[in-house]
Amino acid sequence: MAYSRLFSKGGALTALKSAGIGMVLAASLGAGAMTAHAAQAPAAVKASATNAARASLKELVDAIPRFTANFKQELTDESGTVLSEARGKIYMMNPDHFMMHTRIPDETALYTRGKDIYYYDAAVNQVSIFSMDNLGSNPIILLSSSDPARWDNYSVSRDGSIYTLIPKDPQEVRSITIKFINHNIDGRKGYINTIDSLTIRMDDGNTNFYLFTNQKDAVSRKNFEFSLPPDVEIDDQRWLLHKT
Repeated sequence: MAYSRLFSKGGALTALKSAGIGMVLAASLGAGAMTAHAAQAPAAVKASATNAARASLKELVDAIPRFTANFKQELTDESGTVLSEARGKIYMMNPDHFMMHTRIPDETALYTRGKDIYYYDAAVNQVSIFSMDNLGSNPIILLSSSDPARWDNYSVSRDGSIYTLIPKDPQEVRSITIKFINHNIDGRKGYINTIDSLTIRMDDGNTNFYLFTNQKDAVSRKNFEFSLPPDVEIDDQRWLLHKT
């Protein structure tokens, strides 16, 4: 799947695609060779920390069954030069409901429909359709999926309210960092933890940063409906699932 085209055009798919920061635990127990038991100890500690961070992150995500916010996206290169900016609205509802509607500078819509994911680009009047199973380790699926096994595709580290996910099978993305904030969703419910920002570091050196504002939990099924133009060009990529 040509993720790079979607990432460079508004960055919608990048916002919820996960990958990783490489982090290796090394231990030196003084002079001499490390025993097999000693070599295994850091790995066990790392696995325990990863499992604890993953469980903590999943608990936070499970506590946000519905999420909507305005977003501002900024794409930068390795030197920090801003390549593009975009603004729009995001909606999520568990299980398996996702919509990211970019309106500025160009309209795009990335959304789920059943077990498929649609990407509409108004500039070329084309919709691309993918099977969720084609996307593998993808944050879109992770954050709104009803399948707990998908979390096993990631190593997770935690620094306070900031979580970094590392895919066990990295492809176009190096890492995704999710920052939570204690936010007053509305006056009646008080403060809860919700998503503040996402940072996605790509394999080509580019970074997508998404800042969320006006976070709320008022989401309905209508928010995931999108009307395509009658003359839209359809690029159906679901056949890739069966390609050998």
